[in-house]
Amino acid sequence: MKPHVLRYWETEFRRLAPRKTDAGHRLYRRIDVEIALRLKQLLREEGYKIAGARRKLAQDAGEVDEGPLKAKIAELEERQQTEDTALLSIRKEVVDLLKLVEE
Repeated sequence: MKPHVLRYWETEFRRLAPRKTDAGHRLYRRIDVEIALRLKQLLREEGYKIAGARRKLAQDAGEVDEGPLKAKIAELEERQQTEDTALLSIRKEVVDLLKLVEE
């Protein structure tokens, strides 16, 4: 791989973070090389885009935890039901008031 490709991937993927010497040279550890090879596979061979490769790397590392996401969705659905109930109650009161005014 060309150096400019690796440098770009370093900016896009936090997990790819080689250490630098005092002179600014990159020192790739084994894990950095493995991540770079996995990125090459995802982006070039499997056709993933940057965002998809980022998600796939997170899944591979077990960093994706859907528990908080499911909890947030449940919370939003509950709030929506509460708001719907409140709006129906307000609508009923407005209709009742309109009937009183018309009399």
